[in-house]
Amino acid sequence: MSFFGARPWLRRLEWVGNGIVFRGKPYISNRGSMQIGNNVYVSSLPVQTHLISAPRARLVIGDRVSISHGVAISAQCAIEIGDDAQISPYVIIMDSDFHVAGKRDAESERTPVYIGPRTRIGVRSTILRGTILGAGAEVGPGSVVSGRVPAGEYVAGNPARARDRHAVSAEASQIEEQITHVIAQTLGLDRRSFSLNEVLENLPGWDSLSVLRLLLTLEDQFDVSLREDQILSACRISDVVAMIEGALTSELR
Repeated sequence: MSFFGARPWLRRLEWVGNGIVFRGKPYISNRGSMQIGNNVYVSSLPVQTHLISAPRARLVIGDRVSISHGVAISAQCAIEIGDDAQISPYVIIMDSDFHVAGKRDAESERTPVYIGPRTRIGVRSTILRGTILGAGAEVGPGSVVSGRVPAGEYVAGNPARARDRHAVSAEASQIEEQITHVIAQTLGLDRRSFSLNEVLENLPGWDSLSVLRLLLTLEDQFDVSLREDQILSACRISDVVAMIEGALTSELR
């Protein structure tokens, strides 16, 4: 069976490169122009990824781009993603505000977004209209980015701003260790018996009561406010880490 025969929904695209890997089926709505380069990876498991181009809009995804699950990319005018970019789970990229406050019938502003080559966008980050990420730039988890980010710069927070990459890396390691310790303590497990990639539902003792206990413990440990649905939406321990990192970086505003 041909590539397009196996995936008829790709016929809607203007250009599809070779060596593309789809894990699950993404939601694709192409009413404008959409192009996907060579050796691109797109995951839609466990949460579907959305790729959208509106009428007269353009969405271009370069070569060797990695798009994780739960990502939403909506081009209302133009979004371009450069080669070798890495987009983590639950990232939102949009070139429009989608509405004008207090004016239901007004058309929202649209400004192109450019994601440079070799960029990395952390879990649950949001890239707003008009953003330009320079080559090799990195966005920390849970960040909200607007404007121009110079090449190679690390930004984090809401709104995102430049931070020291090494200091943030050290903080992240400490957060990972604290969270795994909390999970082990909550479930009565040996910390060495699981990794960050462990699926939460597969952990012994994982149930609705442990979710509530974990929520309260994390709030107390990190002094953040969390919702029960946030914990329930996490698939792996790494998702919990990203959730806490996002809650902490939002305090940088």
